[in-house]
Amino acid sequence: MKIGIFTCNYRPLLSGPTTSIDAFTGEFRKLGHEVYIFAPWHPDQEDDGYVFRYPSIPAFVSPRFRLPITFSLRVDGIAREIGLNLIHAHHPWLLGPHGANLAKKLGIPLVFTHHSIYENFYHYIPLPKSVVRWGSIQRSISFANKSDLVIVPTRSVYELVMARGVKAKVEIVPTGLDLSRFQDLNPQAVRDRYGISGDKKLVLYLGRMSREKGVDFILRSFHHLLARRRDVLLMLTGDLENREIPDLIDQLDISRYVILTGAVPYDQIQHYYAAANVFAFASYGETQGLVLVEAMGAGTPVVAVDAIGVRDLVQSGSNGFLAPRDATVFNERIEAILDNQELHQRLSQGGLKTSQLYSIDHLAKRMLELYGELIEERKAADGAPGCNTLA
Repeated sequence: MKIGIFTCNYRPLLSGPTTSIDAFTGEFRKLGHEVYIFAPWHPDQEDDGYVFRYPSIPAFVSPRFRLPITFSLRVDGIAREIGLNLIHAHHPWLLGPHGANLAKKLGIPLVFTHHSIYENFYHYIPLPKSVVRWGSIQRSISFANKSDLVIVPTRSVYELVMARGVKAKVEIVPTGLDLSRFQDLNPQAVRDRYGISGDKKLVLYLGRMSREKGVDFILRSFHHLLARRRDVLLMLTGDLENREIPDLIDQLDISRYVILTGAVPYDQIQHYYAAANVFAFASYGETQGLVLVEAMGAGTPVVAVDAIGVRDLVQSGSNGFLAPRDATVFNERIEAILDNQELHQRLSQGGLKTSQLYSIDHLAKRMLELYGELIEERKAADGAPGCNTLA
């Protein structure tokens, strides 16, 4: 099978879509399929022969993020010459609709993964919040209904898109993990690198630090926690997309207790999870929240603000705790884990069991089955020979 991936967000930027694309691509190729990725050009990335870049310009809200110019005779020509069997779009705008147009011209199926709660990104667009929210919802639903198949990662998002009016076929397929990466963990190397002594407890947030991720809430809650105890440190790992974060740290006067690591290589993040006593998460909404599964895969209990997508993964008292967006309760959950080794161990084991449900090899095979069904349906409708999708 020849699969075309169209995405507005890809390496070198680390994000949920990038992680998802790489995870599935790796497994598809292991099974003998060809995967071609179409993404915006980025000056900091060198690619192999299976990634094709559209011209791009820097986004005004974040220069590292690139906006693709969806016109390239060269790249479109390559997409046609490859002989794609299916196009999988990962965004409802820019390269998503462009991929949809190509799929229509080539007479092949279109799949769309609904990766985000798009209205949560309103602060990136200089328009009234209500306008951006309405437009984001309408755009994502409209694009979904032009697709042959919509992929959502969790039951919560399935119910959301159905309630909003998606009529296309919708299937739940989470992004999976290569669990073998979480077997040989070296938490001490991370603690040594940042001078974290053995008597210090470590709370970790790892991921994008944009406003919709609620990192400011984690910092304000941590400020209150420091009023109760000084044996704890907070580590923030990831690109500082929200430049207000360093200012808030200074304003709260907690810089001695906060470690900003910046972005770290993806093949090293499992050691950061393992180095922490608790993983803190306060996003305003997720379609899946893959970092939660990663933390669980490293055996690190999670304390997360209750939100769509998050509650599908975190089961309070089993693999972590959910909490309201209230600093007092949030800190109580964190302290319960920090101060009770038996509870920590129980939640750690529960998280490990949860992570086993997200093995990428199983989920990739399920995705290929869905691809195969679409291709066979299209070929049957066209009267063409079938395609061996699992070979």
